[in-house]
Amino acid sequence: MKSIEKQLNLSLGLSLLIVFGLLWWLAIWTLHHLAEDYILERLHLDADSITQHLFVQNQQLALSEPSLNPAYSVPDSGHYFIVKNQHDTLTSSSLNAFPMYLKPAAPMGQSQHYETLGPNDNHLLVYQTSRDFQGQPLAIYVAEDHSDMEQALWLFDGIVAVFVVLSLGVIYALQQRLLRRSFKQLDPIYQALDGLQKGHPFYVNADDYPQEVQPLITKLNEALQSAQSQLQRSRQASSNLAHSLKTPLNILFQLRQHPVVAEHPELKATLQAQTDTIHQRLETELQAASIASQSARLERFSPQADLPDLLSSMQQLYPDKAWHTHPPLTQWPAQLPLEKNDGFELLGNLLDNAAKFSRHDYHLTYDTDRMMIDDDGPGVPEAQRQHILKRGVRLDETKPGHGVGLAIASQIAEAYDLTFEFDTSPYGGLRVQITWLKEETDA
Repeated sequence: MKSIEKQLNLSLGLSLLIVFGLLWWLAIWTLHHLAEDYILERLHLDADSITQHLFVQNQQLALSEPSLNPAYSVPDSGHYFIVKNQHDTLTSSSLNAFPMYLKPAAPMGQSQHYETLGPNDNHLLVYQTSRDFQGQPLAIYVAEDHSDMEQALWLFDGIVAVFVVLSLGVIYALQQRLLRRSFKQLDPIYQALDGLQKGHPFYVNADDYPQEVQPLITKLNEALQSAQSQLQRSRQASSNLAHSLKTPLNILFQLRQHPVVAEHPELKATLQAQTDTIHQRLETELQAASIASQSARLERFSPQADLPDLLSSMQQLYPDKAWHTHPPLTQWPAQLPLEKNDGFELLGNLLDNAAKFSRHDYHLTYDTDRMMIDDDGPGVPEAQRQHILKRGVRLDETKPGHGVGLAIASQIAEAYDLTFEFDTSPYGGLRVQITWLKEETDA
């Protein structure tokens, strides 16, 4: 999906480019026409002055040139005129016999203007008007060199262009900064969501953010609260189910030992198999309902706060076994990527299994992105390691249990996308290794 910031920058950039381009063109067009109109107005006045000083002498057209602007008498002065009727042509001394290009005269009483080259290839702006002089049509051409004016205008055009480009760049940069600052207001939401993944409570006050994102934040808060409520209801329902089935299941366990049942070995075997199946199935469903890997706003498992309680329980269950943590718990990360109850369930089953089968010691080790549980017991042959993950499988029938601890631990690890592997422990027994993505831990 495209970046909103890039889309806004692109749209803004194009809009500014169009607006400033139009402003630049309008300013240039206006100034050029004002300068041209100013020159044409002056040429129009000179044409009026020429008309006033025209006279007929010996049936020929004559002009009192000294009465005009002295520039018309100086060769190559940049001010020129030509007066024509059907028989005569008068030219200013300033033309110095230069054949200036003359467009066909405009209709009587009208005027026109055009540009042409003058002496020394300079640019002339020519004003032509057609008038009636003593009953005869008269064409008056008045020209002025406007090369200096053109150069000044082009210089001004360049200055305005540079100013427009610089202004465009400054406004665009300021707008980009403003957009970044606006989007940076959303950083606390990102930080809150990041904290949510690490188990911190999530709640963002929508009033602290721009109106455009307030509905989104409100819906996000509501969705997370709904997810939390649903999970709590699910766990409560699972707990209620467990309590409601505990009594009838205990009665069935007692019936297996009843003398009447003992007299029927086949019945006893069937009852035992079915009650064990019910028990295992119940454990499976309750464990699946309680796993919270995809839930929100749940407290994460903290090794420093939670492991001492778990290890203390193991010490009470197995007082003749010693546990060891590597490194000391103070050097473990603040949190593991596990919900607190799931962490107790996962590590509780693995530590219980390690303590149960160890001879003297069992070990819990953390190393960057993995955790290992080792024991110094007899271990498990490699060919049988995958079988111990199946529910109800017990390789050592002399040890108490139902054969579901490792299966439950494996199910929790799978729910969190953790790798669950067996290996031979350097202490001689079984090693269970759990690995997760390094960035998931809160170092």
